[in-house]
Amino acid sequence: MRTRFSSESKSAAASVRAIVGSKDRQHAIADRIEGDLGEGEDEVVGRLAGPTTTILASLAVYWLNFLCFAGAAYFLGVRRQGLSWPSFGLRPFPLRWLGVGLLAAVALLPLRACAALAAQVTLGGAALRFVPARG
Repeated sequence: MRTRFSSESKSAAASVRAIVGSKDRQHAIADRIEGDLGEGEDEVVGRLAGPTTTILASLAVYWLNFLCFAGAAYFLGVRRQGLSWPSFGLRPFPLRWLGVGLLAAVALLPLRACAALAAQVTLGGAALRFVPARG
């Protein structure tokens, strides 16, 4: 999957060759940049999560993402500036809104599934090709 970033890696390599001094050093740095930029997202995900991404790995990444953003908001916004959560813009909400939000999310799942099916059919119907599992 190195061809995906080939134009970016070649231009970055050319920039490095123009800036760095000796030819050997230029080629070493340029080859390293081509190697780093040439990795596709499938290879990166494969290195981080293994050959298959599980629901547990997805949940772990989701929570890590949430903790990073919430931590940045807390440390850079609330704590650093000496604010309270309400003065930062977050206040407690009535619990009935939690129920309304969860109900709306569950109610929209069939609509989202229909939209995904329509997109697949429009783009070639890859989801409609059924291959029976061999048992």
